Amino acid sequence: MNFAPALTGDKTHTVLRVHVIPGAKEYSIEYDEWRKVLKVKVKAQPRQGKANQDVLEFLGTYFSSPVIISGAKDRSKRVEIQNSLEETVNILGEILK
Repeated sequence: MNFAPALTGDKTHTVLRVHVIPGAKEYSIEYDEWRKVLKVKVKAQPRQGKANQDVLEFLGTYFSSPVIISGAKDRSKRVEIQNSLEETVNILGEILK
């Protein structure tokens, strides 16, 4: 699976292009080939920043120090993590099997 279009980064950090689906029954990460983004499903509703916090906590289980750098009020977001691009590709390769 080629999910590289959803990632940009270098040896110190990576930016993930994410499309959030709030109110899901379970947490998951998938690659959306059509949109070229990572679909992140979270349980929290999009009220008072709860879904954003849920996204950061969920991504934090896989990646180091996730921070939303754009799209805080949209479903489409850019999230910066403190993992190298190579580390991120390896982690996503395991998650998206």
